[in-house]
Amino acid sequence: MKLPNPGEEPEDSKAEMPKLLIPEFGMIQHYDEKTPIPILPKPKKSSWLTSLCNCFRGIELGYTTQKDLPLLEPQSPENAGKNTLVLDLDETLVHSTFTSLKSDITIEIEIDRQNFKVYVLKRPGVDEFLQKCYELFEVVFFTASLSTYANPLLNILESKNKNASRLFRESCSYINNTYIKDLSRLGRDLRHVIIVDNSPVSYSLQPMNAVPIKTWIDDPEDDELNSCWNVLQHLSRVDDIPKVLGEIKKRKWDLTANSLHKLIESEFIPASRGPFNSPIHANGDKKFQFEDL
Repeated sequence: MKLPNPGEEPEDSKAEMPKLLIPEFGMIQHYDEKTPIPILPKPKKSSWLTSLCNCFRGIELGYTTQKDLPLLEPQSPENAGKNTLVLDLDETLVHSTFTSLKSDITIEIEIDRQNFKVYVLKRPGVDEFLQKCYELFEVVFFTASLSTYANPLLNILESKNKNASRLFRESCSYINNTYIKDLSRLGRDLRHVIIVDNSPVSYSLQPMNAVPIKTWIDDPEDDELNSCWNVLQHLSRVDDIPKVLGEIKKRKWDLTANSLHKLIESEFIPASRGPFNSPIHANGDKKFQFEDL
């Protein structure tokens, strides 16, 4: 997978079918003329005072009032010392639609006092991917969708694990009419934070903390989560995520498990070594660090 420049859209991010962005929930809805589209509430007319306040909305959310308030509690004892893995939801782990179809998960949400069914497809390998992530990382789900939709979905998606943190739209920073996931507000050392998201705009403030992933809609042969996991395994043992990913980009290498292995073996000093001079990983407790030149 190739590291994008800040603001760069992945080549496959545009779906072929027409789509409707449901702003209330952050979902991308595919539809045709025969598909009924739920009626969303009409926006209320803003008073001059509301309009004035909205002019400063991005500043308030992103850089003043809430900047110094960590979005996350301190790490739990079971996650202490682990790198933090931030996972996007829609088009990264799942794809949701109002169109009736054979789905992996079905939930109901309320829009303007009306209940609608949401049909959710799970990306191939998502269950195994999440279970492995829980073992090596402190997992945080961070979505630009509203909790009304994302919470019931996550209750089912991670039914076997209830320790992951969840952040929704209100935790995003609203900058230039876009919801941005500002990782600096998590309350974690950015050297130990990774984000996996199909939208480069979401992590545009910290692009060197990102492991890009292709947008997924419904391809049953998709193997991106497996490839992503192979990369994440290496990053779970690294002490400075931005420095490592920055070095990969500097060398114009594709971000793969092989390139990370090559970089770690050639540029990093392991915390300790085992037989045959091989690195001791100890489930991520012992991490690799760049040699100070």
